[in-house]
Amino acid sequence: ALFSAGDGHAVQGDGEVCTTAVETGLLAKLRFTILPGKRLKSPRALTPTHIVSIGLSENLDEAQKLAMKDLLNWLNDADVAGYSTSESYRLASVAADMAVTQVVNQVKGVHLSFPRSLLPRESSLYAAPPDRKSRGGSTRTEL
Repeated sequence: ALFSAGDGHAVQGDGEVCTTAVETGLLAKLRFTILPGKRLKSPRALTPTHIVSIGLSENLDEAQKLAMKDLLNWLNDADVAGYSTSESYRLASVAADMAVTQVVNQVKGVHLSFPRSLLPRESSLYAAPPDRKSRGGSTRTEL
């Protein structure tokens, strides 16, 4: 498998915009899973609360389209959710968060984060929503 990690940033805004960030060493625990019969065209990530599709291209609009296409494919996958394309589009429109990952070099990046709590409970990627804790009479989600 082709994989590399590096260029760790201790502090950076939401989306790398130039070559300046507070660089740091990385210490990570990574797990790779082989998905028999599946060919991914772009990187994907899982967090405790979200599935994340990543689009990379020299064109920012194209990067967004690639990230969206991958998220739709992920939601269409019977092992994940099995939603139709139109259901996936509607869910992504109301629940996915899109952000620019980077514009610092020739490759632009966009990532889409979709809550695992919105996947069917029988999905292998389902995760219960975070616990809600009461603070001063209001309800707030802790991430």
